[in-house]
Amino acid sequence: MKIKHQLAIAALMTQGACGQIKSAEDAQAQLEAAMTDSEQAANELYLDDLTEASAEDDIEGDSDTSVATDVEKRRLGQMSESMFADLDADGSGSLTKAEFIAGPVKRAEDKSMTDEKKTKLTDKMSADFDKYAGDDALLSPDELKTLLASVAPRVGKHRKKHHEGKQEDRVKESLQNLKTKFDSDGDGKIGTGEAQNMHNQRKTQANEIRNNRLPPLPPKR
Repeated sequence: MKIKHQLAIAALMTQGACGQIKSAEDAQAQLEAAMTDSEQAANELYLDDLTEASAEDDIEGDSDTSVATDVEKRRLGQMSESMFADLDADGSGSLTKAEFIAGPVKRAEDKSMTDEKKTKLTDKMSADFDKYAGDDALLSPDELKTLLASVAPRVGKHRKKHHEGKQEDRVKESLQNLKTKFDSDGDGKIGTGEAQNMHNQRKTQANEIRNNRLPPLPPKR
């Protein structure tokens, strides 16, 4: 799979030099093609677990070892690309705090979290944003990757407490959920067009939350 990913990146560079990439969506679609469905499912699970972990009190103890794979360079790059496709409302190439927080708030709504948990989630992930965003109060793709890696202990302790030994089965379940929602042609895969439709839908939902239902964001501490 590493060779496939490298070839995709090389193709992007070559096409960029030739002026053949028409839009950021084209580049995103080709990067999605280099991501396996299982990787996409595992990435979704990491972000779901981060949402749940951030909405609960801090957990003491050991971390589940499964997060070591989640924060490998390839996977962090995939998650960063996907989150920008979902959350970068104005296509600026950076995320404001409101754009960033809209993502986990949407996941919290999908899980029917209480307002109390949403507030705790917003406070904790706002602090994450403030820690890793630049002096411009914006989060770049590289800064987002650093943030995602830094919260791995939080995710790992959550998994250790609630889902120990279940990661493989949970990834399979995450994959099935993705296919149920977005495999429109029923071929058992999330194709490039289906992945783009997923990101378009999520961006619309995130914008709606950011404009209408975002909890008050705490000031930078």
